[in-house]
Amino acid sequence: MALLIDNTERKLLPTWKSFTSSFPELQPLRPSSLERGDISSFVHDWKECKNLANAGDLISAAIVNARTEEAEVIEAANYILFSNDAPSPALSKVSKSILQIDDKDVERGDNFDIYLRIAKIKDLLIKYPTDAILHIEIARNYLLLGQIKYAQNHVETALYFDCHNRYITRCAARFYIHLKEHERALHVVRRSSLTKIDPWLMASEIGISQLLNKTSRNIKKGLAIIDSNNYNAFDITELCSAIGTQELMSGAYSKSRKLFNTSLEMPNSNSLAQAKWVSNEDNIELNFGHVNFNSGSFWEAKCYNSFKMEDYVKSLDFAKQWIEQEPYSTRAILQAYGLSVTYLHNLSQGQEIMEKALKTHIGNPVFINNYAYSLALDGKIDEAERVVSKIKKIDLLSTSTADICLTATKGMIAFRKGDADKGMSLYINAIEKSRDRTDYPELNHSALLNFCREILIYENSVENKNYVLSIIEKLPHDDKNKELANLREQVTVLLNKECE
Repeated sequence: MALLIDNTERKLLPTWKSFTSSFPELQPLRPSSLERGDISSFVHDWKECKNLANAGDLISAAIVNARTEEAEVIEAANYILFSNDAPSPALSKVSKSILQIDDKDVERGDNFDIYLRIAKIKDLLIKYPTDAILHIEIARNYLLLGQIKYAQNHVETALYFDCHNRYITRCAARFYIHLKEHERALHVVRRSSLTKIDPWLMASEIGISQLLNKTSRNIKKGLAIIDSNNYNAFDITELCSAIGTQELMSGAYSKSRKLFNTSLEMPNSNSLAQAKWVSNEDNIELNFGHVNFNSGSFWEAKCYNSFKMEDYVKSLDFAKQWIEQEPYSTRAILQAYGLSVTYLHNLSQGQEIMEKALKTHIGNPVFINNYAYSLALDGKIDEAERVVSKIKKIDLLSTSTADICLTATKGMIAFRKGDADKGMSLYINAIEKSRDRTDYPELNHSALLNFCREILIYENSVENKNYVLSIIEKLPHDDKNKELANLREQVTVLLNKECE
């Protein structure tokens, strides 16, 4: 059986997007006196003195305030690209983005493109060997290839050269979260001297602390920053969201709602996705009225939004864009897989998503299981067995979600190969282990329904039908859970077939 849509609590963790995508978040902290959308002071400086520094400041302000279409901004971007002053690679990429010039360095998932990007960054590192951002960028590309050691070497090098840089710190922390080294991620953030005063790093520290079930050192400081009104709304969006999540976990719904609404005054993709997830999962009514969901970077939030409206085709399209933006996000991958297999009944699409995901998440047991499960459902039994064999040993005593799912999937493969005794034994093991998961009752219901389906596929006899009926009659109906409803429908169709 498969683990589909990830319904675990979402934490506001630091994201690791490409440098160009993260550019607005890299800027110095802006005072609250800067009106939303007002870039007139930057335009004035640019007109007074057209140099590389003023051009960079102007396009940075334009990106943050959604004013990239203005004539002066276009002029500044052109100036940067054709300047004789050798602008940095990052500034050139941002300028190309503003001018909508096709940048061959724009991230694509094909290995060939990734190797090309790595080669270009290597050339730049010869000229700028101490550039921490280049080291982080090449690390991200190595991670996309699943080359963890190379990625880690460059992450550590980036931290060596600039461990107090906000972008470097947040990316490094996200890298260690990907490796499940959560304590190390927290250490990276806490050791930065900026974390005590920078709302972006405070938000990261609070989110990672929540992941570890630890009390953050920065809740009170963060609230003081929010209440001070000394910061631009964009600079505190993640901080409001992180503390809002903490208040929600504590049951302080009124405080949580207020903080989330503040985070929505000028959200980034991370804080907007957190607010959308909270509003969907916890039914907290938030004010999304002024949020422009058409922004190209809000893929996760748009995925949740379309999912809630039951537009599953569009939700899947957004989930794929979300994966392109954050290929290390297991939540994005499970969302896309669940939409493909359960909601759109597209097994080949689910297989494609898992096959690609396993290049970045090498050895991930949940992804291996889901890939094998969709192959087996599609009748590709030998291929499913080959995939699941990559897990050398399954702990039949473990009650982890991955081990339970893998045990059930191996049972399914055994049934489909005609070995009913082995299939029965493995499924019963999965059912008994999942019964102990009182925190996740749907896991047991899924195991039982998958088991019932396989019994009837193996032999649709009167005896088997009566046995299956005795099981499903005891299971609660949960029409809101599409996965369980889909499984129950599969079993019902088999029950209504004539006996063989």
